[in-house]
Amino acid sequence: MKARALLAVLLASLGCRDPAKGVMRVQIAAGGAIDATPATFRVELDDAQRARLAGPGPVRLRIAGMELPAGQGALFRLFVDRSDATAGTAAEGDSFAGQVSLLGQPAGARYDSLLQLKPPVAARLARAREPGLTLVPVGAVRVSFRELELIIGD
Repeated sequence: MKARALLAVLLASLGCRDPAKGVMRVQIAAGGAIDATPATFRVELDDAQRARLAGPGPVRLRIAGMELPAGQGALFRLFVDRSDATAGTAAEGDSFAGQVSLLGQPAGARYDSLLQLKPPVAARLARAREPGLTLVPVGAVRVSFRELELIIGD
């Protein structure tokens, strides 16, 4: 205990955060696309990440570099631990993480989205035996993305 307290004081004096309380990033996918059918991505979590997901603190899902055809719009929903989710799946409960809307973008434009997961959704992800994130399109527009990651902590 004393060594941990000393480390925290030392890190604070250097302007650093305690690594146990800092941000954890979990890359889910390095590129991909969502088209007319749902896509499920496996989330590889170690024990420390699961513990942080189940505890207090923010958990965010970042979708970076989204691109869609010029002038098209897209809507997709995100579900945790629901590989069976479809456009007809209710957007509620501890499996529903949120939704992303993109409206009539110019050609070549790329956008990022950051979704804050509610504590029950993050806890469900932490408990899942084989955690996954399912992106469900509502419509048939193809959306590509550069990166999909989970950000745990602040």
